[in-house]
Amino acid sequence: MIDVYTFCDNAPMETMGDRLKKARIQSGRFESARKAGQYFFPGTSGSTYMAHENGQNEYSAEDAARYAKAYRTTAGWLLTGQGPELPPEAENESSGRQVPLVGYVAAGSRAHFEPAGHLGEVDPGEIAITPQTVAVEVRGNSLGANWSGSKIFYDDRIDVPARFPELIGSLCIVGLDDGRILVKWLQKGSRRGRYHLVSETEPPIFDVKLEWAAKVRNVVPK
Repeated sequence: MIDVYTFCDNAPMETMGDRLKKARIQSGRFESARKAGQYFFPGTSGSTYMAHENGQNEYSAEDAARYAKAYRTTAGWLLTGQGPELPPEAENESSGRQVPLVGYVAAGSRAHFEPAGHLGEVDPGEIAITPQTVAVEVRGNSLGANWSGSKIFYDDRIDVPARFPELIGSLCIVGLDDGRILVKWLQKGSRRGRYHLVSETEPPIFDVKLEWAAKVRNVVPK
């Protein structure tokens, strides 16, 4: 079988989009360009990222740096195809038990994600991890006493509204249709397609529409 990523006289030249797609697939973090796009550009359809991956638009050096951090590659390789594909820290990693820290849960239970989508690596504790497992760090006591500094881990992000009822009664990270990203207990709303969001120390948020949801798999105390 011919490796399409090998340069030779008769092989097609690899584009920026080709390298971005290759990096996404090799990282195992997102099963589709659409899901990657919604991760890098929260609150959107992901079309900007998809245009970068399919070659419709070239991405900037700033975008390349964001993608490189999330995919464990280098911005230089994404942009030019030159240099190492793996950053030094990835080449030296041995445990395989670290997962990306992608944001913080601050006052008001709102998750504030850095543009890079990658703030370091954290230990997920005893749970089995997947390529999609990520973490957020709790800041403040909006989820209850003694939560500040804890790490919350999740992976199975659900984007299909018909599946949201599977998560009722669970602590979840949810993306609302107004762009907010919250950590709340999910309850059934007063009408179809709407949900109540509950926490220990704040008033409930009633009858919201969700764009996506992910069940919290583990909480590691500070």
